[in-house]
Amino acid sequence: MGRLPWMGMLMAAKLVLLNAQLNEDCTTPGGLHGTCVPVRDCSFVREIFAKVSSREDQLNVLRYRCGTLAGSGKVLVCCPRLVSTTGCGRLTLQNKIVGGEETEPNEFPWTVRLVYLRNGVRLFRCGGSLISEYYVVTAAHCVVELRTYELIAVRLGEWDTTTQVDCKEEDNGEKTCNRFPHRDIFVERVIPHDQYSRQSKNHEHDIALIKLSKRAPSTDSISPICIPTADMASELRVDRESFVVAGWGKSSDLDSSSIRKLKVTLPGQPMSKCTKAYASQSVEFTENQLCVGGTAGRDSCRGDSGGPLMVIIDNHWHLAGIVSVGPVDCGTEGVPGIYTRLGSYLEWVAGRIELEASLTEVK
Repeated sequence: MGRLPWMGMLMAAKLVLLNAQLNEDCTTPGGLHGTCVPVRDCSFVREIFAKVSSREDQLNVLRYRCGTLAGSGKVLVCCPRLVSTTGCGRLTLQNKIVGGEETEPNEFPWTVRLVYLRNGVRLFRCGGSLISEYYVVTAAHCVVELRTYELIAVRLGEWDTTTQVDCKEEDNGEKTCNRFPHRDIFVERVIPHDQYSRQSKNHEHDIALIKLSKRAPSTDSISPICIPTADMASELRVDRESFVVAGWGKSSDLDSSSIRKLKVTLPGQPMSKCTKAYASQSVEFTENQLCVGGTAGRDSCRGDSGGPLMVIIDNHWHLAGIVSVGPVDCGTEGVPGIYTRLGSYLEWVAGRIELEASLTEVK
């Protein structure tokens, strides 16, 4: 059948609608939080309009209409947005990583390890961040073109990789132990950014979502990190901030991966510093990336790929970026690492989660 123009489809909709006002909260067809905005301001809705090819598609798209703009009659749509989970990003009393220090067992409970299968052997290669009960954010290079590796699961609640129940001996000789062992949850779906390419020199769009096959439990050692709002992300002054990276990467450039979760504090840098540091490779970075680090002996390192770059906002840890690429020699003075800027992909993440939710609802 012929395709109706997308704006005409919305204007012709014969549906019972909540006539929301501009910028009011709304609920998407997938049950997510949303904001009622003009079509031009919602890249997700514009994207699904472009893919309409059947009557069923048209009806699904029409469900996003949430009202009309007063005085003009222009259509408003419910654009999905990310909302942090209640209780996310909690601070603790203590508050591949070079120059890092050991974390407490329950510190950064959103850090996860990705579980791969290769020739029948389970391996760990990358990290990620739990952002909700069903979703993990990681780097696209950790999940695409894996060749001999297969991503099969996500490990949550890990601290010491050599034990089932994590315990730490305090200075007084007493042991503090987690109440629950780590949990492995199988991967239901992997959603890499469609513009990411391993062949790209600058690794732009190095972001992916992992949908878990079942709900992540909520424990002292398993809890999501907060997601910054669009305003928080736009107001972040990278070159004036200190960030924290956590994971199980190398504790020095010669070591194997750490058996315990490490953390390191790194300074934000202007992108011009990264452009200069990587000039010999003719690489140009973009506003979708962050330049962080460059202090001798302190860096994220191999094995931390996909893990969180964190910043404290309003007394909660927020996910500012994703470990992407860095110098061959970790912790090289004057050579910062490159991180995917989460603030540039808030709409993309919200849109992918909405697609999954709406597809599930339609089924």
